[in-house]
Amino acid sequence: MRRIQLQKKNYFEAIFGDKAGDVKDASLKVPPSGSGVVITKKLFSRAIKDRKAKAQEKNILEEVDKE
Repeated sequence: MRRIQLQKKNYFEAIFGDKAGDVKDASLKVPPSGSGVVITKKLFSRAIKDRKAKAQEKNILEEVDKE
């Protein structure tokens, strides 16, 4: 099992380079005997923020921390 995880990590690093280091696999797993139907799927990606958006988000987070 550990060998497969290392192979996946090497695969991601080959594709994405240094950005692959901070990726966590949070996939839900189903045991081999499980059955069911996939209802929906979502693809998440990182938002690219400029300085203005980062500053606004920082201000919002500071206000939330004060509460």
